[in-house]
Amino acid sequence: MADAESWWSKVPPVQSMPLNSVGAIAKLTKSGLHVKGYAVGGQSGQVSKVEVSIDEGRTWQPTTIIYQDGPWSWTLWEACIRLAIRPDQLHGKVYSRAIDVSGKVQLQDTDWNLRGVCYSAFGEERF
Repeated sequence: MADAESWWSKVPPVQSMPLNSVGAIAKLTKSGLHVKGYAVGGQSGQVSKVEVSIDEGRTWQPTTIIYQDGPWSWTLWEACIRLAIRPDQLHGKVYSRAIDVSGKVQLQDTDWNLRGVCYSAFGEERF
């Protein structure tokens, strides 16, 4: 790790956050899977919507934005996903992706960087 210090000056500083979303809470309820999280817009603008998937990204469902205050604000979102409550649905992963006002969609995977900041792949939360 001592060699890492020589790389700090070679990696550009972060000027803005990338388009990103995070599923912070995923809880099974009687009505389905209740998911809450946040998103941030990148350089291209404010978050226009967030979608969630429980089938590894094959299909996406809309969320409800519950708080947003301008282009640089955090965007808080939530969704209730109806489940058939089969045994295979009692545990799993829910993915989230943000879409900004220009139509840019958060990427499924992104490269890690030396500083470990701004990682912005799909949000992922276990339930």
